[in-house]
Amino acid sequence: MNYDWSSLYDKGDYAHGFIEVYKAAIKGNTAIVSIKYLAQLGNEDNDKKVVTTVLLDGPKTDWTKTTLNSILYDAQDRIKATEDFKFRVFGKLDYMTVQIFHFPKIDNLELFTFGDFGFG
Repeated sequence: MNYDWSSLYDKGDYAHGFIEVYKAAIKGNTAIVSIKYLAQLGNEDNDKKVVTTVLLDGPKTDWTKTTLNSILYDAQDRIKATEDFKFRVFGKLDYMTVQIFHFPKIDNLELFTFGDFGFG
């Protein structure tokens, strides 16, 4: 790991998927990483899908490409260490979908809910 991450949230089940949220102080700023292991729907769904969201606070210029890559490598290390516990099928996970957001200041960020929404 490149940074010292503290766990803020770790919850889920196979039916709804799992979510992990971590926080780290990096160069005087805060980074929050949410890793969502999507539920495998039905018996035929053998794909492992992961969405990683990165929230960054502080001056935008503090977040260099090198720092962002290090954050994503830390997320990759965590996913690789836990993916066999978060999915019903085994096999290689080849990629994760990534979203990165910057906020001038993140205050009192709290996870409200997570899950899936089915189209009727």
